[in-house]
Amino acid sequence: RAHRLRLLSALIILIFYILYVSGQFMGTYKVLNIAFDIPKTQGIIIGAVIIIAYTTLGGFFAVVWTDFFQGLIMLAAFVILPIVGIVALGGFGNTMEILRATRPASAKIFESGTLESILLILSGLGWGLGYMGQPHLLSRFLAFKESKDIKKGAIVAIIWTILAYTGAVFIGVVGLAALKGEVASGSLFGHTITDTEQIMPVMAIKLLPQFIAGIMISGAIAAMMSTADSQLLVCTSTVTEDFTRKFLGKELSDAQSVKISRIVTVVLGLLALGF
Repeated sequence: RAHRLRLLSALIILIFYILYVSGQFMGTYKVLNIAFDIPKTQGIIIGAVIIIAYTTLGGFFAVVWTDFFQGLIMLAAFVILPIVGIVALGGFGNTMEILRATRPASAKIFESGTLESILLILSGLGWGLGYMGQPHLLSRFLAFKESKDIKKGAIVAIIWTILAYTGAVFIGVVGLAALKGEVASGSLFGHTITDTEQIMPVMAIKLLPQFIAGIMISGAIAAMMSTADSQLLVCTSTVTEDFTRKFLGKELSDAQSVKISRIVTVVLGLLALGF
């Protein structure tokens, strides 16, 4: 029974995480298209090749260090960009006035006690509480050398999440106000967009000096890369440890384990790219 449960869990992780990783590859194209006008297919391939390469060559060590620096860049982008955007729209009060005039339902999420604000809180809890149980996050806590460090890690994670996710919401608010509610096709600070997922890089290009904009845009790519590499690593671990070692009962040397892990990472990465 334990073996069947292990196999079922491994299959669930593989199926959904490969699709999740493919979504991150799609996201890299959207940012590269805005920044460098790179077409869709080439943008997806560039993002996939880079992520698969450093995850395969460096393993957990590479993923942890790249995620650390990516996390710093993401935090800077999600804190600075919404502030600059609100200032460009004439302040928070003016931003909310634009929202009330163009998308009144969206503005209501900032009014306590409304149905919209209650639904926003509930959907946020549904996403946030479930997110903490995802394997690619739990693997970080399992990697601590000492259990006493878990509390410190939790504090860092909570502070980072509050700042980054609040900033991400306000990037959406600023973008919606700047577009005057026309999310299908509108002018965002002088740039016409048809895909709302490109709001963040367009805001960076239009509102910040080129050098700083480049750092902010790399924050968007960092968000996708840090998710994709972590999930690839979990999928690889699932195949190598849970399936090969524990389900099939095969004992592997360290060298064999590393070799299989690298092969599996490449295969799963290419499968996600295929999707």
